Amino acid sequence: MIVPMTYRPTSRLRNILPVAILLPAAVAVGCAGTGCAPGAPPAERAARAEPAAKAAPIRFEPAKGDHSDLAVGETVVERLALVADAPTDWNALAVATSCECMSARFLDRSDPKRAWIEVTYLSDKLEDIDGMLTAMDAQRRDVARYEAKVVAKRKPFVQPRKVVLEAGGTPRFEIVMGQAFRRGEKLPDFLLDSLATSDDSLVALVAPPEETKDERADRDSAVMLCRLAFEPNEAARAKQGSVKITLRFGAPVVERVVEASWPGSH
Repeated sequence: MIVPMTYRPTSRLRNILPVAILLPAAVAVGCAGTGCAPGAPPAERAARAEPAAKAAPIRFEPAKGDHSDLAVGETVVERLALVADAPTDWNALAVATSCECMSARFLDRSDPKRAWIEVTYLSDKLEDIDGMLTAMDAQRRDVARYEAKVVAKRKPFVQPRKVVLEAGGTPRFEIVMGQAFRRGEKLPDFLLDSLATSDDSLVALVAPPEETKDERADRDSAVMLCRLAFEPNEAARAKQGSVKITLRFGAPVVERVVEASWPGSH
């Protein structure tokens, strides 16, 4: 069923001494050789200085992240690389997170020097913590750490923030709007205020908005959600295209724009 596109409801230090400090100290304890002679070339003297600390043999790239813009009830997924200097058996490692608002899993272990980790952030309560993702060996020893600031507030959100359809996949996609309210607070009758697209001839809303309320007693917040299902029209799917969907929702009302794009069928 295709319905009109206009909708409005009713009611991450290193401690390295500078070469200038290391060299005089070496001379004082009786260092011998051309490298210790005052007239030795600077490059040669520097080469005899204490080497800089090396990167960890296994590490996350990036090593730190900032997720201080999350909303209670929102799901955000990111991809991290776990990098090794030498070929590594990734199956011998495990990953763990420090809080309930983070979960992680190996996504791809085919490259012996680079594995991909998928981290999901989802909080059903107010958060302001320093989260951590840890990679551990078979003896449960930490071999790499990823640090992330996690802050979740009660505010309107939309997910995904951008839609990219894949060739050969289903043309239908879903956008979810949500907002958390204090438990016991009066919830609005409708979360969605209005929506519009940059070109109504390219995409259509295929079902009426579906609004739900999650008011579980074990949460300090009640979450309202509104789901919208869209589909590019058949003629639009034949070639590469994109459309911007403007959503007005929440209490008070905010405006968000989600861009949806598709590759075309030929």
